[in-house]
Amino acid sequence: PGFIILFIIFTHGIASLALTEWKIFNMKKDAEIIITAINKYYYDNKEYPEKLDSLIPKYIAKIPKTRFHAYVNNYHYSIENATDNHGVKHLYYELHFRTGDFESHIYRSDENSWRTGS
Repeated sequence: PGFIILFIIFTHGIASLALTEWKIFNMKKDAEIIITAINKYYYDNKEYPEKLDSLIPKYIAKIPKTRFHAYVNNYHYSIENATDNHGVKHLYYELHFRTGDFESHIYRSDENSWRTGS
């Protein structure tokens, strides 16, 4: 009986982890739709949108919701300033979401990459 309980707990943990990874994968796919819309907006207007709603309806039909509905279920967007090693200032944007364990997944446009933090 003890082995069966441990097996159930172990397999439930693996299934839960797999489901979380699947949700994160799909949230990043949805984020890519938003990122493409932001980039098209920038191409047309030579500036980043002030907020994600500025993309609707011309660049995107609606802003997708994240898949962790028990928590804040929105993508968050911000425009940031940076200075490179040569003292040149530039703007970039970040798009991020939080998972059920409150881990942040952050896309940074000037690096064209995702990072994870808490």
